[in-house]
Amino acid sequence: MSGALERVRRLCLSLPEVTERPSHGSPTWFVRDRRRRITGAEGLVFAATLVLLAVSGGLFLALLAMFWTGVAWEAAFVQKLTWIQYDSPPGMKGRMLGLFFAGYLAALSIGALVIGAAFDAVGIKDSLLICAGCVAAFALWSIWDAKHPITEPPERAPNGS
Repeated sequence: MSGALERVRRLCLSLPEVTERPSHGSPTWFVRDRRRRITGAEGLVFAATLVLLAVSGGLFLALLAMFWTGVAWEAAFVQKLTWIQYDSPPGMKGRMLGLFFAGYLAALSIGALVIGAAFDAVGIKDSLLICAGCVAAFALWSIWDAKHPITEPPERAPNGS
């Protein structure tokens, strides 16, 4: 078994941009941390469904848009929970999930207040289009950010310059 694992490891690590990290106690190989890009794609789908909801003229189209908006929202939500469980140290998972849910519920409450005020101020259609623009901007930033990982700053010279 060890010989087969070493062959797979050698093969995977010979590919460009592949890294190895443990996942659920087993060796796992990743290419450019691909899981972060999914968030951007889901965000773009979510933004598109908000636009569809804003411009829908009939009940059927509005129901279809709401269904796909819910699917995109739920996919992103479940993905975030999975990432927290995967990325958190074992002794911190419960705390991290608690913080996530506290932030999530607070954001829902504050967001409901803000979007309700926006509906009253500029109307439902324009508010949904503004939300779609914000979600699309965040999704595009997420995609850009996934391609530009944070790197360590260069070492300073001994004289402090």
